[in-house]
Amino acid sequence: MVHAAANPFQWELPDGWSEQTPTPIRLANLKVATDPSIECYLTVLTGVAGGVEANVNRWRQQMSQPVLSPEEIEALPHITIMGHDSPYVEIEGDFKGMTGEAQPGYMMLAAICPLEENTVFVKMIGLATAVQAEKERFRAFCASLKEGGNHNDDVVKEGE
Repeated sequence: MVHAAANPFQWELPDGWSEQTPTPIRLANLKVATDPSIECYLTVLTGVAGGVEANVNRWRQQMSQPVLSPEEIEALPHITIMGHDSPYVEIEGDFKGMTGEAQPGYMMLAAICPLEENTVFVKMIGLATAVQAEKERFRAFCASLKEGGNHNDDVVKEGE
C-alpha cells in the first residue's frame, strides 16, 4: 500500500503495519500488528532541528544511555532515505518518556534525514524484543519514503 495523503511525503507500509490518525507534530503515526504498544512515527521539522548530535544524544538520554562524542556521532551507521545519507541509531535501555518513569528493556530505532529546508525523523520505540523483530520492516519503511507535494504544508516550525 502506497501512502499518498495530503502531506509532503509518500511511503509504503510494511506488512502488518497500519496508519493511525496523524497529530500536529507527527505526519505519520504507525501501529505494528505484532505489538500495538510499539510507537512508530514520522515527524518533519524546519531547518536542521537541533542537528544530528543534539537529537541522538537526547534520545540516548531518554534511553538512560551516556551521550556520544562528536567522533562517535560521526561514526554512526547510515541508511539511505530519499537519496540522502541519513544517520541511523539503535539504542537499548530504560526508556524515560514523558512520564519520567524508567521503563526497562526498551529499544529505540531512529533515523534522521536532512533535506534542503527540513529534517525528517523516523522513530520506533517499544520493548526491545518487539522492536528488534520489526527492525527490517522499520528500515524498509525508511527506504520507501519519497518526497512529493508542497514541503511547506504540514511541516512543524521549530519551537512549536
